[in-house]
Amino acid sequence: MCNLISACCVQWPHRCHAFLVIKPSSIKMSSQRADRQSKGQLRAHREADMEGQEKSKDIRIMIVDDFAGMRTILKHTLHLLGYDRIVEARGGQDALLKLKTEPCNLIISDWSMPNMTGLEFLSALKEDPQLKQVPFLMITAKSERSNVIEAAHAGVTHYMIKPFSAEALQKKLESILRVTP
Repeated sequence: MCNLISACCVQWPHRCHAFLVIKPSSIKMSSQRADRQSKGQLRAHREADMEGQEKSKDIRIMIVDDFAGMRTILKHTLHLLGYDRIVEARGGQDALLKLKTEPCNLIISDWSMPNMTGLEFLSALKEDPQLKQVPFLMITAKSERSNVIEAAHAGVTHYMIKPFSAEALQKKLESILRVTP
């Protein structure tokens, strides 16, 4: 039995730039493991899961990417991870407008976008007193060390290189949300 589910852009396969591998085993316990645990341990695990789900329901995440297929993939992955309050923006300028009426707890942005790059968008956020503290996860195909250093100097909270797994995204989100107020 294969425990891998792959998600990719179905509508525009010729334009799909990202590929995610989602391992349900990393999100849910396997039935064999559950059979070995006592009822008390299972109850504690379920309560912790419900508590985590309640926390994730309170978090609003903005996805900023000019490519609709990538926004769809990220939105689907975030739903699988328990994040349901998602705002989408087609670019930095669109995101800045939406953030005025829909404040977010976390921004996930692409680097390479027309009109306003992810770094330019981040700079605009850092100039706004109400938005400068919002955690910023940069997701990009730019893997050169100089790009990572440039992003760090600009003030990104975390940096992820495409392609990535849902498990890797989950770890980044947990890390970001654990250290933010």
